[in-house]
Amino acid sequence: MRTPRFLKTQGEREGQGFTLIELLVVIAIIAILASLLLPALARAKDKATMAVDLGNVKQIALASHMYGSDNRDNVPHPTWGSINAGENGPDGWAYAAANNGRIPDLPANATISANHCYQRLENSSYFTNQAKFFRAGQLGPMLSDYHAAWCPKDVATRTKGAQSAATMNPGPNATLGGLWFGRPVKVTSYCFNGTIGGYVGRVGSAFPVNGMTFKFTDFKAMDWMFWEQNESDWFFFNDAGNNPETAGEVLSLRHSGLAGKYWNVSSPPRNLPGGGVVGMFDGHGELMKWFKCYDLIRAKDLDQWPNDLLNGPRYRR
Repeated sequence: MRTPRFLKTQGEREGQGFTLIELLVVIAIIAILASLLLPALARAKDKATMAVDLGNVKQIALASHMYGSDNRDNVPHPTWGSINAGENGPDGWAYAAANNGRIPDLPANATISANHCYQRLENSSYFTNQAKFFRAGQLGPMLSDYHAAWCPKDVATRTKGAQSAATMNPGPNATLGGLWFGRPVKVTSYCFNGTIGGYVGRVGSAFPVNGMTFKFTDFKAMDWMFWEQNESDWFFFNDAGNNPETAGEVLSLRHSGLAGKYWNVSSPPRNLPGGGVVGMFDGHGELMKWFKCYDLIRAKDLDQWPNDLLNGPRYRR
């Protein structure tokens, strides 16, 4: 019997392979599957990063309460002063100001300002020494490792762009790598609220920078104790505490998928996406959207203080 022409023998099939249309269909199917899977993978990665971030915040908050229980309810010092300009300040939550014999393998008179990391990276001896000052700081005995003070997304993005003097200053040429290069304090992604030390407020006079702080009972449960610091200017990391009345010195926007190059904006407008993690006085942490932070800062001009950010006795009416 003759084989009909529309039926192909096994040999004919094996020799022909895929047609162009068949290959295009397969490629299209793969592209569709990738478009469905990649966002899901990105979301899963973000959730894992956020879990680590929130874990860090809880560790810092717990260590702070442990410090308070041993120090007559006083909140750890936020640190205050530019260490890259020789201003050690008092001992604080993120580092000791001076060695005073506490770090055996450093000179007894070594200081944090002599080990600033302005234009110095993690492979330098200055960073190694700064990590030692972290362990000698007020929370060092409880945290022990500075990695607990590093936001994982900050770690992941700090190599984006050139790490150089040409890309470290705020403006259109700044890169996240350059801004990291410029930070004098590199052992933390977070900063404490300047209200803790009485340095910011609308009532009374600012405290002298002598290490004195308010007590935990002076704050409400939902008041902001610390946050992921905005990385749009290396100067915001001249110590490990900041002014809550200045928009640039408050919340990072890094949890936004790097939308809109927020780090090139010195005064972020309210409508930018993203936000950062905040640690509250009750010990919990949560992701706070930037617009919420913007409104809390703006309240100072609308006579709507105190609030969760503008907090403590110096904002108490």
